[in-house]
Amino acid sequence: MRRYRAQQVVTLASGSLVALDDKQAADRKGRIERLAPGRYRLKDALQFKAGEAFGYEGDLPKAVAAEVEPVAEPAEKSAAAERKTK
Repeated sequence: MRRYRAQQVVTLASGSLVALDDKQAADRKGRIERLAPGRYRLKDALQFKAGEAFGYEGDLPKAVAAEVEPVAEPAEKSAAAERKTK
């Protein structure tokens, strides 16, 4: 799952698989279904404010991709992922 930061208000469609922190999940608890710790499926379209970070499973829709920027993974996760590919 890749992490992104919204540059402006972003709307994700119902059914999207996302990663949220505990506060984000608590604020949206009626509109998400918990799949695993920190991972959720959207029950309804959901908006993220400018500056808000979230994880997204799969390819972003083109309209959304134009409104977000990738967030770099922590160095330790990147190094672990690199070792797995070798």
